[in-house]
Amino acid sequence: MSRQRSTPPSRECAAPLVAGRVIRTRQAGRERTARYARFVAVVLVAGVVTGSAVAAAQSLPPVSSAPAGPWIRETGVEAGWHTSSGVIGRGRNGPGGEPIVASADAGPTIGARTGVFGRVGGVEVAVAVGSARLNVMNDAGTKFPNHAERPVLFTGLGKVLLARGRARPFVAAGVSGALLAADLDNANGPTWRLLPGWSLGAGMTWTLGQHEGAYLMVEVRRQQFKGVRPFSDVRTTAVTVGVGHRY
Repeated sequence: MSRQRSTPPSRECAAPLVAGRVIRTRQAGRERTARYARFVAVVLVAGVVTGSAVAAAQSLPPVSSAPAGPWIRETGVEAGWHTSSGVIGRGRNGPGGEPIVASADAGPTIGARTGVFGRVGGVEVAVAVGSARLNVMNDAGTKFPNHAERPVLFTGLGKVLLARGRARPFVAAGVSGALLAADLDNANGPTWRLLPGWSLGAGMTWTLGQHEGAYLMVEVRRQQFKGVRPFSDVRTTAVTVGVGHRY
């Protein structure tokens, strides 16, 4: 009984496989380089904003009055611009079907925040909702409408004030959560998942007028969320502008 020996694939058959592997490797390298470049840019912007804020805070006159008591409550609303890390979820169009992916476009968000602060810092919670739904599409780029919902982002931050006065620069760190929903099997409708994560940020608030009360805030924030199937790890960068009131 003779054994049949398998013959290796011809060069003509192997060439497309090798070329596809090389292309995917190069794409992955470019994506990693782009992520590192975005992170470095965010760190540089945050450093410039924080350094300028400290210098500005030292040159401005103090406000004429402040709310009584050791603790000050703050409540405000904000609008922001978020960017995310491309494809954030994968599935299949039914058992053995074509691949389906979910992605998030860069776009605006709206939200609200509230917190309690003392002389050196405080804590704050915030929630923001994206203005557009997640994208769901196949590998060919054909979109599936009504297969996803708008993302909801939560943050709980500890903030440290770098200076006091009319301008108050700060740095922040804390925990985050992303509530995402997408139908990635084209069968059961959008499935909600809560992705845990962390958040780092820096920014500044400016007191509006001669009396402490109304304020303007600008913040740069970097967040990363741990993937929960069918979603993968998600990284976002946000620039937010808000107004609020201290009382």
